Amino acid sequence: MALSGELGKLGFTPDSIETKATLNFDRTDAGWTITTIHLDVAAKIPKAERVAFEKAAEAAKKGCPIPRLLNATITMSARLVQPQPPNSIAFVMMPQSHTFWGFGFFVR
Repeated sequence: MALSGELGKLGFTPDSIETKATLNFDRTDAGWTITTIHLDVAAKIPKAERVAFEKAAEAAKKGCPIPRLLNATITMSARLVQPQPPNSIAFVMMPQSHTFWGFGFFVR
């Protein structure tokens, strides 16, 4: 949500933002504790420039309250994924049986 807000400040509306969080736990005297969080972010944003996207992603990371709440270190890798153009053609292999494969095309 923070990244979407930062992108909105720059005039961008994302088609999608996918985020995968990987957390590391350590056992401390107080019990199990989240020590680090790594976010892997992929965003589809029409007409966005890489530099503007990276600026928005870094601002969202800096403003995130979760690392402060958990007293954890947060890292992030963020990439801008280009949307597929309309009417693109994809080639798909589909298993038809144990020994034969079928091939198909679809137009998006």
